[in-house]
Amino acid sequence: MIINVMRVALMISLLAMGGCGEKSNEIKKGETRAKIMAAEELMLNSNCLACHTQGNSMRLPTWRDVAKRYKGKKKAEKMLVDKLAHGGSGAWGNMDMPPYPELSEAERTVIIRGILADH
Repeated sequence: MIINVMRVALMISLLAMGGCGEKSNEIKKGETRAKIMAAEELMLNSNCLACHTQGNSMRLPTWRDVAKRYKGKKKAEKMLVDKLAHGGSGAWGNMDMPPYPELSEAERTVIIRGILADH
């Protein structure tokens, strides 16, 4: 557990540092993969994948469905980060999504950036 927390903290730090200037496709692919891996780690630990997986019995969107719907929309990241904190309903049908206030804003941001990067 401590190793997982340390790994997520390192990934958050690396993502927060960002970068400047032009980057090669290899670097961009590596950054995208790092975002996705950090998001997957947090989603596993937060039980997000209990509902948001392919073939779930509740017919809820996979996280890739979420990526497709919101990719490229200007305010999507903030809206989704807030939705993780407060929960929501109506975007995908009648099922409510519970809030996850125990996740820090940085952790929620890592999850959403990873989801949006995976499309």
